[in-house]
Amino acid sequence: MSGRHHQSHGLLQAFLRDVFAESISVGAINRLRREVKAALAAPVSEAKAYLQQPPVIGSDETGFTQHNGEGNNLQRKRDWLWVLVSPLVTVFDIALSRSQLTAQQLMVRPLAVVTADRYGAYNWLPVEQSQVC
Repeated sequence: MSGRHHQSHGLLQAFLRDVFAESISVGAINRLRREVKAALAAPVSEAKAYLQQPPVIGSDETGFTQHNGEGNNLQRKRDWLWVLVSPLVTVFDIALSRSQLTAQQLMVRPLAVVTADRYGAYNWLPVEQSQVC
C-alpha cells in the first residue's frame, strides 16, 4: 500500500486500523518495508543482471514522489522512477536523478539496442544501439 498505492505511513496505519482492526506503529511499517526490500534484493539483482543480455530493451523514466520514505533523500530532491523492459523481465528502480550517469548505472554494459525517447540521458549510447520510440 505504501509503495504501489503511494500511501503515507500514516494513511497505511489508519487503513490497517479501520479495515483490519490492527494497530501498528509507523516505525513498524517502515521496518516491514525494509525487510521486504532486503528479502527482494537478490531477485532484483538477478533481474538487473539479466537485462544486460537481451538484444533489445526499453527504458524510460518519470517523476516519482517518495517523500524520503527510505531515509536516503534528506534534501527531498525529486525522485525518478526508471524502468528497463525486456520481453521476459521488467525492472523498476527509484533514483534521485534523471541524469545520464543514472542511465549508465542501470545499463551497466548493454549489448542491446535500447529503445527510449529523445531524452538526453540516453545520448551516451552509440547510434547503432539507440532506437527512438
